[in-house]
Amino acid sequence: MFNKRPRDSAYQRASLYSPQAMDPALAAPIVSVSQCRSYDHEMVQVAVRSVLEPLGGMREFVKRGDTVLLKVNMLAAKSPEKAITTHPVFLKAVAHEVASAGGKIIVGDSPAGAIKGVERYWENTGIGRATAAFGGELVKFEGAGTSPIGINGRVYHLTSILDQVDCIINLPKLKTHNLTLFTGALKNCFGLLPGLQKANFHKAAPKVDRFSEILVDIFSLVKPRLHIMDAIVGLEGNGPSASGSAREIGLVLASPDAVAMDSIASRIIGFEESAIATTRIAMERGLGEGRIERVRLEGLPLSEICIPDYALPSNSLLRFVPMRLAEFVGRFYWVHPKAVAAQCDGCGICIEGCPVDCMSPDKSGVPVIDYNSCINCLGCDESCPNGAIIQEMSWLAKKLQ
Repeated sequence: MFNKRPRDSAYQRASLYSPQAMDPALAAPIVSVSQCRSYDHEMVQVAVRSVLEPLGGMREFVKRGDTVLLKVNMLAAKSPEKAITTHPVFLKAVAHEVASAGGKIIVGDSPAGAIKGVERYWENTGIGRATAAFGGELVKFEGAGTSPIGINGRVYHLTSILDQVDCIINLPKLKTHNLTLFTGALKNCFGLLPGLQKANFHKAAPKVDRFSEILVDIFSLVKPRLHIMDAIVGLEGNGPSASGSAREIGLVLASPDAVAMDSIASRIIGFEESAIATTRIAMERGLGEGRIERVRLEGLPLSEICIPDYALPSNSLLRFVPMRLAEFVGRFYWVHPKAVAAQCDGCGICIEGCPVDCMSPDKSGVPVIDYNSCINCLGCDESCPNGAIIQEMSWLAKKLQ
């Protein structure tokens, strides 16, 4: 086991790695981009090392003896080929760089279904085998206790694992998201809340702007030292889970500025930075640079890496329609979760985790959803181990997809 350290070590030292600290002459955050067309081990290793070079290499962020939490995206207990989670080969490549810099590695996340046991996530995603291969330690956020921290009138019970690490390296997956439109570095920090808190925050903040404020709160408290994004294969369509589709992107991104990196990543798949509430709110709070024209892009020009036909979430169009018109169109244009009986085994994870108790089992144990109460938080989709929750679309939503 690793030595327990004061909480301030991970939090206070993060500020030393701001974009301005990295590049004081230019006072502009660097986002580094490297090409990688497959999850071949050697190719990924080269891409990860290459993407870190403009930032000074891993030794710029990890000092010998540091205990480093690699915060993966382990959203669903699915195989890495589904492009829902951080790929295990990507994790191993980053871990190699951390170990070469002298860091001690722990790996963790708190997916929605972890209350029923996180081991199946480790197994199905390949993250467990990858961590064993490089000699790291898997940690259970649910069993480590929590440390409460208040900000903006809300209290967040963060995993106490953070008391034991010197820094966090954030390893998000580039994906679309039916609620927040895009999920990247900022949203990946949500998994540092163990247990059912995440469902409770979804209930308290069903609208995207309010929920994004919560995501930015959490990010501001934990401030990972470095962000390295797995965008080799991303998820398009109705992400962030099994309703989305894998899409080759062929990129690895890295930056000490999560806001800048999310701005670049979301632009690559077709969003203006102002469309992503987490990016906008974080920039307004001074937590990073969300204006792409003020970001220093290293490695590949933006014009060469944007994907014009990337499939965005089905409900993304309604975000840009005037309120009264949206209310009218919304009667005919909708996307909501639905259980597929043939794939459901009646485990009840989705029902137990629903923040508004709008799900109940039928005689076969298949969840029935009360759409008058459903807040479309996607918690059931994210937590289902069998991919039995799909995002059902109206006729108009299918036509405009």
